[in-house]
Amino acid sequence: MKTVLSILGARPQIIKSAALFHHLQQHSYPFRLLTLHTGQHYDENMSGIFYKELGLPRPDFILSTSGMSRLERLEEMLRGIRRAMAQERPDVVLVFGDTDSTLAGALAGEYEGIPVGHVEAGLRSHRRDMPEEINRILTDRLSRWLFCPTHRAIENLKKEGFGSGVSGLSSEIIFTGDVMLDNIQHYAPALKAYEAQEPYAFMTLHRNYNTDQPERLKAVVQALNTIAREIGIIFPVHPRTRKALEREGLVFDSRVQVIDPVGFLETLSYVKGARYVFTDSGGLQKEACFLGKPVLILRGETEWTEILDEGAGLLAGDEPEIWPEKWARLKTFPPSVSLRGYGDGNAARLICEALSA
Repeated sequence: MKTVLSILGARPQIIKSAALFHHLQQHSYPFRLLTLHTGQHYDENMSGIFYKELGLPRPDFILSTSGMSRLERLEEMLRGIRRAMAQERPDVVLVFGDTDSTLAGALAGEYEGIPVGHVEAGLRSHRRDMPEEINRILTDRLSRWLFCPTHRAIENLKKEGFGSGVSGLSSEIIFTGDVMLDNIQHYAPALKAYEAQEPYAFMTLHRNYNTDQPERLKAVVQALNTIAREIGIIFPVHPRTRKALEREGLVFDSRVQVIDPVGFLETLSYVKGARYVFTDSGGLQKEACFLGKPVLILRGETEWTEILDEGAGLLAGDEPEIWPEKWARLKTFPPSVSLRGYGDGNAARLICEALSA
């Protein structure tokens, strides 16, 4: 029987892995799935709560990488993953998304001669100044299986030479659809919408692009305060974002309800009850649209371009000063949107079948 070592590190990766775990609970495949958490986001609010609410087993390995610089953390991830590989001798390494944990898992697989499967392969924002973009590109180069959530992702890979017989780019491209659609279909029927006295927008904001430059963060807060005069905003604040706000002495309008981080199911409850969603997250963009909510993407680009093509959301733009104008456009959207092109909710099955071959 094969052993598949799944590398997780950030909250979205835990959530994505839930689709595979629930599928494996119901079906038998000729491999066992082990998980390693790199420690990239590992505390009770940022990771632990997800294992509990999604009914997932605790990771088989947990690394300690908190408090390190990005380079130190990546080095420690590599060492820890390779130690686990030496102990378990996996046949496959499975990585998700675009975080430093994703890249560390792919690099460790390359160094140890273990084939890598990349869930969410082929996504491109075409912004090389974003660390996530570099992680995506490098991980795809190192992967044996490229599990693509959309046909646009496949087009991106083919433009880069994958599937053309070019030496070194002979990876297998597989359209699976999006594992998050699997999750939405699994959990949404039991969700209760958050009830509020008046319409509200649900927001997340955490990318260093928006939070790490003091002048930009100030402009972001001003723009969101302007929008909040028209619609209340519920904002579960990421710990790093909270620190940045406190460091710069920035305060939101009283109509921005700042709360502690919430779990995945509670997030979906807030989204289900919201009129709109504002986010710079990759995953929440889609989850909002899967639940029928128009989304304002608090960035100048998105790797999920289908959202724009299908009229389910808008880019807010690189300059926060124009976000209120984009919000005015979003208000003209119908109260419910739809999103196609992300498969039929069977991504986990297709991934498991490929790994079993």
